[in-house]
Amino acid sequence: MELSTADQKERKLAALQEALETAGISLPPSIRFHLPGPSGIRDRLDLTYEQGRYGFYRKDRKEIFSIEACPLMSKGLFSFFKEVQKVHLPIRRGSLRLRISPQGERGLWLDFANEDVRDLLASKKELQAFLDLGFVEIGQRRKKLTAAMKLTDPEFHTWTRTWVQGKEIELFSCVGSFSQTGDLANQSLISELEAFLASTSCQNWVEFGSGSGNLTFPLAGENRSVKALEFDSLALNGLQQTLQRELRFRDRIEISQGDYQRKAVFQFRSDEGVLVNPPRSGLQGFLNPLKELNAVSLPKDFLYMSCYLESFVQDARQLKDLGYKLFQISIIDQFPHSPHFEILSHWQLSALS
Repeated sequence: MELSTADQKERKLAALQEALETAGISLPPSIRFHLPGPSGIRDRLDLTYEQGRYGFYRKDRKEIFSIEACPLMSKGLFSFFKEVQKVHLPIRRGSLRLRISPQGERGLWLDFANEDVRDLLASKKELQAFLDLGFVEIGQRRKKLTAAMKLTDPEFHTWTRTWVQGKEIELFSCVGSFSQTGDLANQSLISELEAFLASTSCQNWVEFGSGSGNLTFPLAGENRSVKALEFDSLALNGLQQTLQRELRFRDRIEISQGDYQRKAVFQFRSDEGVLVNPPRSGLQGFLNPLKELNAVSLPKDFLYMSCYLESFVQDARQLKDLGYKLFQISIIDQFPHSPHFEILSHWQLSALS
């Protein structure tokens, strides 16, 4: 917080450069840096509730600390956050996700113990207070809370959006689904992704970690075909609903569900490009089939997006060993005032770069 945006930028550029050089990876001539905004860019917030307090978990003290304000929250999210804090919950501990859609709709996901959910449904008072604030879903199965205090099947809303050549596409998902931190930062990210795609000639793509389709649709722009690989069935349900609305993409996007980190094996082809956006744990076993291929059979282009530097560098070493060279790389700083940042990188086989 005490550092200027210029100082934060220099630290993040230096951290990325040092990590890659330590891994023996040659850097391109420059690292592009995008700052969507030093404040007001978060439309999604994850909280912990513990013994009457809403806040964030501090690992070094193993306790929750409350906050009065956060410069990263958008105005709509901050207003929602202040109202949620007025609801006192008779539970010891639980997690919450607050979300504001591009249209201004409020969504709240409650991830509490089953017995706490049972007691809250019986009490009604606290859950009704949340319902008065917006749409509510509960538990790992993202069940919808109704006015009758019943839990029904998940209901998908357009909580986020993406863009294809500047045209907006609303994405169906659950409140609790993964997404980028906010609409403004996501716009910068998609713009940079499309700039990277403009430097490739590949028309057939494999996407690992498609989620609800945030990167899938831009990837399928310009008549490219995409095989979207994802483990989360709820995320894929949202993607399917978006495809039902966006008919022009239905013949370009093929969906496949599986645990491609550990169990499912994807057989790559040389005419395919690969786009990956893995969880913090990285790609794990997804790259294993590539190790069985010769250079002629390897995909020519590899786009890797990550917000976790450690696993990115670990996977970058594997790409280097496979014969890929880092062609271009960007930082999209959607985590200002913190040491974290989003990385978007483009790799090509050494013989082509």
